[in-house]
Amino acid sequence: MDTRKFDNKSVKECADILVESVNQIRKDNDILENQDISIYVIDAPIVHSAIAQFGEHIQERTNAHSIVQVNLDVGNPMPDALPQIEVIIGDDPVVIAVEQV
Repeated sequence: MDTRKFDNKSVKECADILVESVNQIRKDNDILENQDISIYVIDAPIVHSAIAQFGEHIQERTNAHSIVQVNLDVGNPMPDALPQIEVIIGDDPVVIAVEQV
């Protein structure tokens, strides 16, 4: 899995990183831009804030049907079979996955 690191980002920049990462997954896995998807993302504090404030923007820019915040601490695992990318935003490792719907 590819890992990219982004230091000290704002909530808006985090939203942009999510959009960029989802679109990179699409490109790497030949998922067409007009294909509806669901986004799965590890629930880190800045990610939670980004989705709360910019969720609609993220969905529009990625043509996503939904965004699912995966919380590993409560036993909500990331689906392993989906194409994924890992980014580190600040100190938080964030795994993002895409499912075609």
